[in-house]
Amino acid sequence: MSNPTKDPSTCAPGSSGTPATAESPGAPRASQASRASGVSGASGATEATGATGALSGPRTVDRSEPPPDADNAEICSKSPPHLRFVHGIVRGRVQGVGFRAFTQRTAATLGLGGWVRNLWDGGVEFEATGPADRLDEFLARLRQGPRCADVESVELTADQPAAGPLPGDFQVRF
Repeated sequence: MSNPTKDPSTCAPGSSGTPATAESPGAPRASQASRASGVSGASGATEATGATGALSGPRTVDRSEPPPDADNAEICSKSPPHLRFVHGIVRGRVQGVGFRAFTQRTAATLGLGGWVRNLWDGGVEFEATGPADRLDEFLARLRQGPRCADVESVELTADQPAAGPLPGDFQVRF
């Protein structure tokens, strides 16, 4: 009898811990074939292979996984969080008050990638990529700014799904 514990690596509905195969449900597995041929396991006992006690010959086993279904979605697919990309400019008294360092620390704490830099007109420009919920928190913190800053606005010039993987560290650009 097969192990009743479900193996997360198998995605077939009703699976009992063995990969889905092209063989018939009642046919013995390859591990049973070695036991039926007289090869003993750790206990020294052999296992019967069915009513006739004989194997039906060599079989081709399909080891590819079937696509996950709704019942096994939580086991089979651990989809990455939806990544979002934002680009924006912060206006107000945001230069000379530690705003870039504040932005970098905030992004690092939230696990975001991107960059921040001062603009010639007194604003601060930034790009950030990460999970949508963390970007929302990031933008909320930018609207508050560090203690000495006076943020008038955070203008988003881009807010869209990320085109690629999460970039590395959040950097201060000069």
